[in-house]
Amino acid sequence: MGVLRIVQGKAVTHPFGDPELDVADELEYRRRVVETAISALEAEVSEPTVFDVVASR
Repeated sequence: MGVLRIVQGKAVTHPFGDPELDVADELEYRRRVVETAISALEAEVSEPTVFDVVASR
């Protein structure tokens, strides 16, 4: 059993956030992580694939 979809977070200690950001930017970053995860689930993959969180819009 393996992992086919990996969403790259900030760090192992902060997988869903970035403690260096202010509150508003932190919320935007978290939203992008969740949106990336949803896109990863929708994507068809046949081998392990890393999905990077897109930088600010």
